[in-house]
Amino acid sequence: MREYKISFIGDVVEEYPVLREAKLPDGSYDFYPSLAPLAGLLADSDYSIANLETNLGGEDAGYTKDIFSFNTPDSIVDALKAIGITAVTTANNHMMDRGQEALFRTVRVLDEKGMAHTGTYDEIPEDKNLYFTLGDTKVALLSYATTANYGSNKKYDFNGIYDHANFLRPYDSPLMRAPEHPSVKETMNFVQDLLGRKLTFEEKAQLRHAMHRPVAFGDDVADREEMEPFLERLFSDYEKARRKADVVIVCPHSGGQFNVEPGEVSKYYFERMAQMGFDAVVASHSHTTQRVEKKGGTVVANCLGNVTMSPMTGYMSSVMETLPAYGMVLHIYVGDKKMTRIGFSLFKAVQDETHPLRVIPVCELLSSLPEGAEKEIITSEIAAVYKRISGKEMTEIADEWPLEV
Repeated sequence: MREYKISFIGDVVEEYPVLREAKLPDGSYDFYPSLAPLAGLLADSDYSIANLETNLGGEDAGYTKDIFSFNTPDSIVDALKAIGITAVTTANNHMMDRGQEALFRTVRVLDEKGMAHTGTYDEIPEDKNLYFTLGDTKVALLSYATTANYGSNKKYDFNGIYDHANFLRPYDSPLMRAPEHPSVKETMNFVQDLLGRKLTFEEKAQLRHAMHRPVAFGDDVADREEMEPFLERLFSDYEKARRKADVVIVCPHSGGQFNVEPGEVSKYYFERMAQMGFDAVVASHSHTTQRVEKKGGTVVANCLGNVTMSPMTGYMSSVMETLPAYGMVLHIYVGDKKMTRIGFSLFKAVQDETHPLRVIPVCELLSSLPEGAEKEIITSEIAAVYKRISGKEMTEIADEWPLEV
């Protein structure tokens, strides 16, 4: 039996520091240099998938300027294709950052550039799932989001959005943040009174970090009753996919940001997906790697982590203990009409004032470092991420590790 390899990477987020570095003297943008080192980890993959966590709304819609709202030049697609990405998922919390017209344009650009996709739609298809065949095995891919950042995007028209994007709950459901510790709240109020202004998001994150009380977005509160119609819609899409495909994989964009473990909401979603019968759940959104485990007969990758999120933003420095610079490539092998085994690789996003962002496989990164303290720190970080994902102690550095779940 011949095996075929499907590889998944997480959040491709082109924040302003990365966008600035990618701009060329002629005004065009080249994202390939930042992503190029990843090509080696995808070289022997037969099909590779990324989460495109940005709009391709065009220059007139305004490219990314802040940490909350993303719009990236079309050339990001060329860079992803160049490193071996075959398809992207597009249902995520940033899909409405420039409104529905940008959402539609994103789909059209992907079509024009020959990049397969699922999750958001310009014209409404009868079947919203993405299908591809590897040898004798047909695979279906589904993409769903828990939010479209309605709080910051409600200035745009959401009318008809459920026909053009896949959701796991109402788009206007509030995102629940973990409760602030009283001491942080008191200190924050004192500093704001002292300065005579409100603290920025980054300043608040740095204050929490300085007080050793980092608070990420919570993932523990949701109205299950309001989620149910959306899960029924997901199950309908699953049944449609199962009639056509041998292996059915869903990519939910769900979780608490910078949480190293899934919250109760994501656990509930993923358990329901396992009960439905999905072969694999490959999730993103938490911006840090999480455990890969088995729920019944379903492989669940709770979060793949980041790809191009910039370590240079102020808030990133306040959550570095979660190791958000590390991302996972999840490898799913298929053959004889079923999943046969899984594995994973690790890489790190490296960037500082003198070196532009590079997403570097850990073996390559370690081989570039001389013996000493920095290499020891990187090795210990890799071991920590490995244990978080696998639940086991790392015995050696590898380009790809097998996963037993």
